[in-house]
This record gives sequence, structure tokens and C-alpha cells, in this order.
Amino acid sequence: MALALVATIGYLVFEIIANFRFNYLVILLSGGLIGMAVFILIFLVKFIFNFQKNDTSALSKSKEIKNLNFSN
Repeated sequence: MALALVATIGYLVFEIIANFRFNYLVILLSGGLIGMAVFILIFLVKFIFNFQKNDTSALSKSKEIKNLNFSN
């Protein structure tokens, strides 16, 4: 939902700029490209944060397993 909102806002901003300077087709393409760039950036950020969360949980699990081995 948020991604669609950001992409739409980027598209509208570029459409407004296009009314002053560019052709409608150019604005459509640039708005779509910026929407895709924003989508990819947000996807990468989410992926990296999820990876970090999984990594820390895996580390804590391995520490727990080591503690169990030492207690035995």
C-alpha cells in the first residue's frame, strides 16, 4: 500500500513538472522509472533488515545451543 502511494506521488510530481516542460510520454516513463526505483530501494531495505533479524536470531540460537552443550 505504501509503495503504491509513494509511486503515485512520484508520478504526480513528475506529471506536474511535465505540464511545464516535457511531453506526456516522457513524464509517464520517468514517473514509472522513479516508482520502480523507489519500489526496488524499499524492497532491498526490507530484505536487508529481515536478513539482519534472521542473522541475529540464528546467532542467539547458536549461543543457546552452545550453552546447552556446556551444561551437559
